Amino acid sequence: MLIYDIEIKRCILSKNEKPMVSNIVRDGWENHGGMGVSCVCCYDYLDDRYRVFLEDNMADFALLVAGRKIIVGFNNLGFDNKVLAHEGVGPYEQDLEYLNKKSYDIFEEIRSADGGWCSLDAMVKTNNLATGKTGNGALAPVWYQEGRIGKLVDYCMADVWLTKKLFDKILRGEALISSKTGQVINIRKP
Repeated sequence: MLIYDIEIKRCILSKNEKPMVSNIVRDGWENHGGMGVSCVCCYDYLDDRYRVFLEDNMADFALLVAGRKIIVGFNNLGFDNKVLAHEGVGPYEQDLEYLNKKSYDIFEEIRSADGGWCSLDAMVKTNNLATGKTGNGALAPVWYQEGRIGKLVDYCMADVWLTKKLFDKILRGEALISSKTGQVINIRKP
């Protein structure tokens, strides 16, 4: 199994928001092809190690995905996979179905278990797994465009670490508490 998270190159503006940098996504959150992938971080259970993929080694991430039966993320069905499919990297060039077939999405599993809509930050805090996220994902494309790649990678890797904390709890068969409802929810194992 492989846990992963991506960060994007271009900013997505909210209504009436003024851009902090010049490179923005036209058409907002629905334009997955216009976002670009700046960074992919992952934890590989097979090799028991964390990895980072940037422009110069992004094809290696595609090979890693090809070699794993299950890829795990938080909202990877709704976001990460859609952006990756448009990136044209490796065996899943324009192939969202390929990624989705391998995917286990913790966010969707929580929703399916009547846990409601929740964020990664809220779930790790509610379940006493960590103090929360290390930053705001909306700033990741700003960091990329400013050349603050270390900060970008550190943020993305922290999200992978938090996702792994949630996933390990699920793998152990432990129930989670929904940050939305406050109720105990049992999540299906992959």
